[in-house]
Order: sequence, then C-alpha cells, then structure tokens
Amino acid sequence: MTSPLADLEAILSRYDPAPKWDLSGRIAAAICIPITDSIAGLEAWVIRRPAWLRHHGGEFSFPGGKTEPGDVDLKATALREAAEELGIPAAALRIIGLLSPIPVVTSEFAIHPVVAFVAPAEQPQPAAAEVAELIRTPMAAFYDGRIVYEAVDMQEYVSPIFRFASGRMFGASAHVLLELLTLYASVTGRELPQPVMVDEAPWAAPNSAPRAVDDSPSR
Repeated sequence: MTSPLADLEAILSRYDPAPKWDLSGRIAAAICIPITDSIAGLEAWVIRRPAWLRHHGGEFSFPGGKTEPGDVDLKATALREAAEELGIPAAALRIIGLLSPIPVVTSEFAIHPVVAFVAPAEQPQPAAAEVAELIRTPMAAFYDGRIVYEAVDMQEYVSPIFRFASGRMFGASAHVLLELLTLYASVTGRELPQPVMVDEAPWAAPNSAPRAVDDSPSR
C-alpha cells in the first residue's frame, strides 16, 4: 500500500503541465507550493501577505517571485523564494512536480508553479516583511468542506476562490491550488465539493482598494 505522498508524486511525474492560458509576452516567474506530512496527513502551506504591502497586500498566495541572476532555472527560483519567505533551508525542499503556468492578470508576469515536499522536521520561521501568516492546511480540509470552495463566473471562465479563516484566496494562486487539488483527488478517490457560486469577485469588493500593475507575481 502506497502513501498519499507517493501517490501524488506518481501522478505529478506523469502529468503534462502544459500552459492552459496564452502566455505571449509574459515575463516568467515562479512560485512554490509547499507540501508536507503531518499527523492530519498531507498538508499544503499557504501564506497571507502583510496588509501594508503596496502590491497584493493582505492577499493569500504561495511563496514566489522573479528570477534572480544566481537562479539556474525557474525551479531554483521557486526553491529560493520559498526558503527565503518561509525561513527554512533550501535543502529541506524536494521538488515533486510541476503545474501549469498561468498569467497574472494584474501584471506582466506568468507564474510557473513548482510543488515541493518540505521535510516534516522543519520548523518554518516566516519572514515578517513578506509573510503575515503561514496557514498549514490539511489537504483533507479542501474536500470535507472545512475550507469553503467558492467561484465567480467571469463569463469567459469560472474563477475559483478558497475561503480560509482569515480571508479568501483568489486569482492565479487559487487556480494553481485548484489544479493541485484536482490531481490529488484523482489519486485519493476524494471529490471536491461543487463550488458555491458568488455574485461578486473578492478583488472587486467595495472595500478593495485599486491596485497598480505589480512587479511581483504573487497573484
């Protein structure tokens, strides 16, 4: 009998992360989706950005950013950003697969998601300048309704939203998370609940301040 982690690794090894969106003219950046083992089973790590950030303040996302000169490829970018933002050694992260790149509608970036396993013994020390909250969420919580799955009809596509205790994840980060959850469902036999359709997009709420085009690929 294999473990959920081994099953997830197996399906990611066979998965073709081909782009599902037009990435023409986009600047490549990378994000890391950290996964680890816990008493509750596999868990995914989500971060909430500090509210005072000029761009994407208060939003839910994954560690990530632009390529820097020392990065040999986008995988290295993802691991470096995760190590810096979560306060763990890069050596504690092991890549287990890739997901489909996706454009960030509020900027010129396309983010390339890298799924990485975090050694369970690691104790993250998130960087306060970039992470207001680290949310360690059991994967099972997305399937049993503890994390509410919502969506808004954008006419051309349906945009997913995930409701955490302290707010909602939306945009590119939510699309990436949904792709991972869909793959995980196929190896565990679980099914995601049907999304609760909402009339108003979180980013268009009356109390949401307008955001300038960003130089960070967080959403």
